[in-house]
Amino acid sequence: MVDLTKLSTSSKIEVLITQVNVMQEKINYISDTVNKQSKDIDILKRRMNMGAGGIKAIALFGGILIGGTAILYKLLGLK
Repeated sequence: MVDLTKLSTSSKIEVLITQVNVMQEKINYISDTVNKQSKDIDILKRRMNMGAGGIKAIALFGGILIGGTAILYKLLGLK
């Protein structure tokens, strides 16, 4: 950091303008990063929901298959 107390008024203004510009660039970078991360989180949520739906479908199909097999065995008198 520059010691502003030893600078002239015009130099102080130039230093401050430069610092503000640097801060603005950093804020823009942080904003872009936050937006990208928000999109990535949304994509991850969708993938997790699809995975949960797939597990439910497999469980339902397995239940129907096991139930059908049990009924078939019962009707045929098999053990």
